[in-house]
Amino acid sequence: MRRFLSVAFVTLLIVPMPAISGDGGGIGLKARLQILTEDDFQENVVGHEATHRSGDSFIAYRNGKLTGTVDGAKLTATWYWQGKTWCNKGNAGSLRISACYRLELDGNRLHRKPAKGGNTMTYRMKF
Repeated sequence: MRRFLSVAFVTLLIVPMPAISGDGGGIGLKARLQILTEDDFQENVVGHEATHRSGDSFIAYRNGKLTGTVDGAKLTATWYWQGKTWCNKGNAGSLRISACYRLELDGNRLHRKPAKGGNTMTYRMKF
């Protein structure tokens, strides 16, 4: 029995194990996708609800409309593509919204960073 355990232990040390990349690649994991074009956005985000832990949420539609909630108020806006950024303009209750963002999709997480600097917000996507 002791000899069997020694052989098993040595075998574990010699047999190479498959590596799983730390950047999200690997078996069963999706890599991060920078959304740099309107086509990327249409393919990966449009039609899917995005929800922030604060409760804010939105859905972008193919026709350029954007609906959801911001601080509990109804969001009514439009979205458009400008260079490598996603922009939106509209209202959430009495709050006027107009901003552009850099987007990155990491599995079911959408990271939204203001194009002119600021804090990144992360939304959970429902696919």
